[in-house]
Amino acid sequence: MFEYYLNVSATHRKLLEAPSEERYGDPTYSDPKLIKCRKELVAQEIQRTDGTLAYAKSLYTTGVEVAVGDLIDGHRVVAVDAPSLLGGKIPLYWSYTE
Repeated sequence: MFEYYLNVSATHRKLLEAPSEERYGDPTYSDPKLIKCRKELVAQEIQRTDGTLAYAKSLYTTGVEVAVGDLIDGHRVVAVDAPSLLGGKIPLYWSYTE
């Protein structure tokens, strides 16, 4: 349905384990996967789930599930918007990166 809209490729790495109070060090990510997407440059303040503000520089529209903390083209995802259709299906994910 959106295959013509997603006309750029990007690397996606899922966040497997984030640093916490019990676990120090760098986050652990999955192996990179090539995904189809659409990239737009934006200059926008985004409110994170914890209420803090982040400054987004890029908006990636993808057809695969993306979560906060993942990496797209080496940039950390700070917010995700996933609108659903009437049947509950999510066709696109809008991911804002720093």
